[in-house]
Amino acid sequence: MKPNKHKATRSAEKEFGGALGATCIPVFLPLTVLYLLSVCRSPAASVLQWPPPLPPPAQLWDPLATVLVVGWITLQSFLYLLPIGKVR
Repeated sequence: MKPNKHKATRSAEKEFGGALGATCIPVFLPLTVLYLLSVCRSPAASVLQWPPPLPPPAQLWDPLATVLVVGWITLQSFLYLLPIGKVR
């Protein structure tokens, strides 16, 4: 039997900074989006200045977006449950 030349080596290096990075991404990504939204609404539109307060929730909330997200998740769940091809 020939030895496998293309065998992957194990490494202790984690992607995205490991557990800390995986925790920080979902926390800081929405905060960054809200910060950039606030900065874009400011008169100077400068990233280096403190942004004005966030818009009221009525401006951030869109019922159509909620319906689209729930519909997309429902569609993906339905497609996941479809038995297409051989199931072993």
